[in-house]
Amino acid sequence: MFGASLVSSIGDSPDLDWFAGMDPVNVRETGWALAGEPTLAPELQRKAQECLDSVDEDPTRLAAECELPESDRAVLADPGVRETMRAEIREMFAAGAWGWVDDDLEMIQPWGFDIRELTVPVEIHYGVEDVLVPATHGEWLAAHIPHAEVTVDAHAGHLSTPDQRLDLLRALVGT
Repeated sequence: MFGASLVSSIGDSPDLDWFAGMDPVNVRETGWALAGEPTLAPELQRKAQECLDSVDEDPTRLAAECELPESDRAVLADPGVRETMRAEIREMFAAGAWGWVDDDLEMIQPWGFDIRELTVPVEIHYGVEDVLVPATHGEWLAAHIPHAEVTVDAHAGHLSTPDQRLDLLRALVGT
């Protein structure tokens, strides 16, 4: 049983080349976050509205600008995933893009603790082909979290199927 499970997680260090291997869309979005909420919020509100306007036709619009690997495109092509995304997007943006804004602003903040001091069992999962949170982040986490159990998928990107997510949750709770 694990105390923490990191799946496609970002690293937290000035010695990590944060943008190496990252899709330009995520680089741009992180730039908005680094510029601050007055820049980030209107950009994400605009993107959220674009997603809401096209959710019935194409629930994958949010990822359409990214150069995703084949594994991620396969997940997005699944009819069940697309239907789930329709519901998720409506719920996600029901009150605007403020949750997304908060996530992006938190993502660029220091974590406030040294991960080398973690004592709970940690598992790390990442895909080599991930362009949203590049593998360099998973590699950095694996090198800095003591005794972490690391699973690297040579053919995976950022996205996973509902069954894969369920398997990760079951492993986290020990069932």
